[in-house]
Amino acid sequence: MRVIHDVPDDAWRRFVRAQRTPIYPTGEWLQFLKCVTGGRFRRWVALRGDTIVGGLAAGARQGPLGWVVNALPWYGTPGACVLADHADDEARKALLTAFRSWADQLEAISTVLVTTPAEEVAGAVYDAVLRPDAGDDRIGQVTQLPICPDADLEAVLVTVRQKTRNLVRKAFGQDFRLVEATDDPEAWRALESLHAEGMRAKGATPKPPTDFEAMRRCVPAAARRIWLTMDGDRPAAALLTLHHGDTTEYLVPAVDLEYRSRQALSFVIAHAMVAAMRAGRPQWNWGGTWRSQTSLHHFKRGWGAADATYRYLVRTRPGAVARFRTHRAELTAMYPSFFVYPFGLL
Repeated sequence: MRVIHDVPDDAWRRFVRAQRTPIYPTGEWLQFLKCVTGGRFRRWVALRGDTIVGGLAAGARQGPLGWVVNALPWYGTPGACVLADHADDEARKALLTAFRSWADQLEAISTVLVTTPAEEVAGAVYDAVLRPDAGDDRIGQVTQLPICPDADLEAVLVTVRQKTRNLVRKAFGQDFRLVEATDDPEAWRALESLHAEGMRAKGATPKPPTDFEAMRRCVPAAARRIWLTMDGDRPAAALLTLHHGDTTEYLVPAVDLEYRSRQALSFVIAHAMVAAMRAGRPQWNWGGTWRSQTSLHHFKRGWGAADATYRYLVRTRPGAVARFRTHRAELTAMYPSFFVYPFGLL
């Protein structure tokens, strides 16, 4: 077993595509992360002979307190090992050891790996190699969709729960119009505007316009889609989805507050699910949910989502936590797009 980090782009792309992974370990997504984080990135592959049997990617950023390493950065992007054989603990250990060694070489004050629900089966291996001293978790929620080339709205209604079914029917009873787009500037502006308004209404920080610009540059048009609910000429809701392999990512939803009760967001979600069924992508990934986000968790469950926990594994250098506490208010600004330490433990 050998582990190398100077893997050619084409070899990495072929390996990731063959595993039918979500978009996050792809070369295109890693390029996007480089653009938005300004970090230093590294990819490792595990080889048996000349055959790639596993891969792992991570990013690092130097800041006022030293280096921080994430697998992967940007809003908790999953960064666990990608393996040709999920039972291959030898490859898994070799990749995680290489990841930890890189962080040690950088003398990183914080090293974070975000697992996936699928890789949590091997959670003991991650713990043994990375030896985290802190952590957090999220509820991963995924809806399993039927593969159906001629799917329609009825296929969605069968998948979701009764209350959500009624809400979808209400949405389709409105005089809404659907718009699908990839590179239409007006669609991107509508998405960004609705997202920013919605986040500010909740007292949260919206994703910056530069992130959306980088996504348009780095992620192929065939792997992304904007869905708009239009009321006449007015955007009522928007949804950005990404797709790769078997998975559709529910990435950025947004709705005009005036249209929430009219189920403008349900309108685009249902359309996007139909497209996923027709395209043969059975996994609809809602992303992670905080345990405190009970309303959001209930919303996703209504769409047929099943729960599976995944973790943030955090390893720090001696004395780092005390420094994090001292600079708690500035940590996010010091390391934009990187996860440094669970704020709930500071």
